[in-house]
Amino acid sequence: GVQHVVASRAAFAAITSDGAVITWGDPMVGDSTAVAERLAAGVRHVAAARNAFAAITADGAVATWGHPAYGSDSTAVAERLAAGVRHVVAADVGAFAAVAADGAVITWGDSEG
Repeated sequence: GVQHVVASRAAFAAITSDGAVITWGDPMVGDSTAVAERLAAGVRHVAAARNAFAAITADGAVATWGHPAYGSDSTAVAERLAAGVRHVVAADVGAFAAVAADGAVITWGDSEG
C-alpha cells in the first residue's frame, strides 16, 4: 500500500510500502522518468514544491524531477546531494533545502520565486 503522498500544483508522488515512488499528473511537473531507476525501491522521503519534487533514496542521495526552472535542476549541488542527506523540505514555488549528515544545509532551485 501507499505510505506517504505529496502533491505539487498538478502532479502527485506516493511512496509505497517497499519504498518505490509512483508519480502521476501533469508531466511538466511530475514526470519522474529520468530518475525512475533511483525511485524503484528504498525511498525514505519525498518533498513537493509547486513545480518539482525531491526524494531521499535508501543511500541518502537526493533525486529530483519536475520543471527544471523550479527546483528539479539540482546539478549545481549534485555532489553534495550524492549521499548522506538526512532530510529535505520544499518551498512553495520551487526551491528546496536539504540537511546533510554533517548538519550543513544545502539549497537549490528558484531563488526568485
